[in-house]
Amino acid sequence: MLKQYTWGSWPRRVLAYGGAMLVCAGSAMAQAPVVRITTSLSPDGPVYRSPVELVITVESSQPLTGARLLLAAPEGLKLQALPDSAAAGTKPSTGGTHLLLPLHAFAGRTSRAIIVTPDVGKLRRATYRVLADVYAADSAGRPPLALAHEPIPIAVVPQIALASYLWLGLVGILIGYLIRLVIKVLGAVPAPLPAPPETNDPTTGPITRFVTRHYYFTDFTVTCVMGVLLMLLLLKDAHLPDNAGSWYGAMILGFSLGLLTNSDLVTKFRLPG
Repeated sequence: MLKQYTWGSWPRRVLAYGGAMLVCAGSAMAQAPVVRITTSLSPDGPVYRSPVELVITVESSQPLTGARLLLAAPEGLKLQALPDSAAAGTKPSTGGTHLLLPLHAFAGRTSRAIIVTPDVGKLRRATYRVLADVYAADSAGRPPLALAHEPIPIAVVPQIALASYLWLGLVGILIGYLIRLVIKVLGAVPAPLPAPPETNDPTTGPITRFVTRHYYFTDFTVTCVMGVLLMLLLLKDAHLPDNAGSWYGAMILGFSLGLLTNSDLVTKFRLPG
């Protein structure tokens, strides 16, 4: 025998079911933690060729247990966790380096320190992004739940080593100096005379006699010394000039210095102040 329902009972049932669903949804939302990722880079600013320290702080509105921090960097940036961050190693993958760090149990916030090492041979001047994701603890039969995602921008300015910068600059100075000599000889009228005859003038000092006998060697040595000093003077906070961070940039800088006369090079020196 079918049970009779009155018209007024259906709205009450619908409202009851709807209210129960809202209560369950509100309870689920209340249990979901709010996770935020903040980062800091030391030293702050662009990354040149030396490793930098990246500190990642994870903040949660509720205590977390078993959460994990996954970092993914593009190819050319190597990630390495400091010993006090967690026992974790790097896992190379196609397109970059991945690092998985357990966050263990924490309430409030926790931090992890990462060393980021650039490979100047694989990077160009650009802003790269290291992706940071926080996942909840593994659940049987369920995919990992992402709690937070944060792209970390890292500006990279690849530079050659200081020794390479100076050696390539010297090569450029040599080329520029030789070209300057060729231009000077071609413009001389009449043609260059042979070496001057030996003189035993007692009024001529030893420095004058040495310069007279070894004029081009002395001139070139002075140009190289002043050119290297100028290249060192162009360093900014121990970093290479922006337009001389590559091998060809350093050589072009040296070439431009080699084209200058020694008198012109002297005018380029400015006392810091």
